[in-house]
Amino acid sequence: MSDLKAPKPAPNSEEVAAQWQALVAGDVTREAVHSWAASWVEDEAAIRIPPLVFGALQHLHGLDLCRDPHRPGVVWHGTTGEGEWIHSPDDIAGGFARWQERRSRNGVG
Repeated sequence: MSDLKAPKPAPNSEEVAAQWQALVAGDVTREAVHSWAASWVEDEAAIRIPPLVFGALQHLHGLDLCRDPHRPGVVWHGTTGEGEWIHSPDDIAGGFARWQERRSRNGVG
């Protein structure tokens, strides 16, 4: 019998890359990627996740951040149409490319 309270295993770098690539390609939404990453970023046990993977999860967790053009400084995890995205599609693709370079330099995936 499995322990229902046991934390789910952390994703590996290939799973993170697949989520990020799907977002870059437009196959998933920012909200979906945020939701996927949030389960680890917001978990106290996440400290055991390798830094390269955890850093990417934190990045994915924030790609749905919006700002209110009428209230400077107001930022939230948003959905399409609720405000202006903080991260442009080019920012997302560039972040992915930089992370992929770090993976390569570290001999991961």
